[in-house]
Amino acid sequence: MTVPVSIYSKPINIEIEKIELPSKFQQRMVYFDLTKNFKQYIKQIKSDFLIIDFIDERYNILRMGDSYFTESNEYKKSNLNLHAKRISKEEKLQLWKQSALKFIKNIKSTFKPESVILHKAFWQEKYYDKNRELRYFENYPINENNEIIKMYYDFIEENLPNINVIELNGFASDEKHQWGLSPFHYEESYYKTFIEKLDFIIEKQIRTNNSTTIFSKWLKKII
Repeated sequence: MTVPVSIYSKPINIEIEKIELPSKFQQRMVYFDLTKNFKQYIKQIKSDFLIIDFIDERYNILRMGDSYFTESNEYKKSNLNLHAKRISKEEKLQLWKQSALKFIKNIKSTFKPESVILHKAFWQEKYYDKNRELRYFENYPINENNEIIKMYYDFIEENLPNINVIELNGFASDEKHQWGLSPFHYEESYYKTFIEKLDFIIEKQIRTNNSTTIFSKWLKKII
């Protein structure tokens, strides 16, 4: 799901069963992107912390009438035919900033700044192959995408001050990643370091080992 252009546009009325994907998780992600459930979710959320990253901002945006949604790989495999058209990069950027201010307003109404964690995830230039040899990616728009993502992160930091930031350097992607090789599927040590830094932030805020342990175990399951 592309945050925040998609989620702050008009919802599309569709039944989840019509989204033909083998994974229930992927099916739900496409469904939530189309129906714009996030706006209600953020008002009812009971979590103590909110983690934000924009690694999925790599996707193009499609427009159908007054609604915008994400041209994700899952959507393209879902056999949906919504007769939508792709918007330009310039229009996406303009809409992104407008919608991001709405996103920030929702966050401020629900979370204190110290409870928001901005994970500044970027595309990696190198990866470990199956023999653990370090190689460079070829034919990927890595610098172009990182420049756009950095602009998004800067916008959030400027308009949502005093939040926590996690930015990890010196890592690579991994060909053995469970979701396959890509510049944003990192080596295992990246995720372990991320969890360590996340634990530190949580411990600092809540000082409760039980809550921290539960949160970390949950994160380890999804990566």
